Amino acid sequence: MPKDKKSPCPNQEIQIAELKDRFIFYYEQLPVQKLAAGFIGRDEDTIIKWRTSDPDFADRVAKARSEWWMRQNSDGRLVGATTVW
Repeated sequence: MPKDKKSPCPNQEIQIAELKDRFIFYYEQLPVQKLAAGFIGRDEDTIIKWRTSDPDFADRVAKARSEWWMRQNSDGRLVGATTVW
């Protein structure tokens, strides 16, 4: 039976999970998707695919961005809200 080309092998799944963790590590420090993608050696299209196909990863990205924003505004003020993607 032919293997589905879209299904990664278990070893590849582990590698992807590690890359996602490294992406989140960087993104927590500076939530700029392009820079975090470059940090792990991937392009933004890959990150967008991951966010679309993996709801847990998408939630982790959103949480990291929100927590970064709260740290930047820890004095409770909302100053000229800008979107940092």
